Amino acid sequence: MLQYENCSLVTHSWQPSEENANTKMSCNLTSHYISTTYRYIDLSLMLITFADTLRKHPCHFSKIVHTHLTIYGLIQLIKSEVGIQSTTISIFRDKSRSPEAQLEPHLTLEECGYDGRSEWYSPQEHVIYYDYTSEFNECPILMCDHYFTDQLKLS
Repeated sequence: MLQYENCSLVTHSWQPSEENANTKMSCNLTSHYISTTYRYIDLSLMLITFADTLRKHPCHFSKIVHTHLTIYGLIQLIKSEVGIQSTTISIFRDKSRSPEAQLEPHLTLEECGYDGRSEWYSPQEHVIYYDYTSEFNECPILMCDHYFTDQLKLS
């Protein structure tokens, strides 16, 4: 094992033995990067629309994540956890929805100033807000009032 500052490089070698002598594949060296500086955050993610009015909402949830997670990864986490199908999810530091509070998708949580703790069992707690826009505002099928106009003709 090679040691570097704040990380270690683990190398494994695989050699054929009598048990797997019929195997034609040979692998001499595989390297894995193992970071020893992971820091963890207990992240409460809240939908801005209901952050003040509803404490318990299906779009509010908590996850323990590491600080190397990017904001884009956080967006994917929100999509999978809540089931939002929008492609325009924005992440904010606070409830203001201002451009200054919006977090850039290419940055990690650590780069955004969210420090964590190295112990995964007692992570630092943070709240992050998110918002999304509905992309179904000009769909003729959804905007159709055919049912209501038929009911008016009957009466």
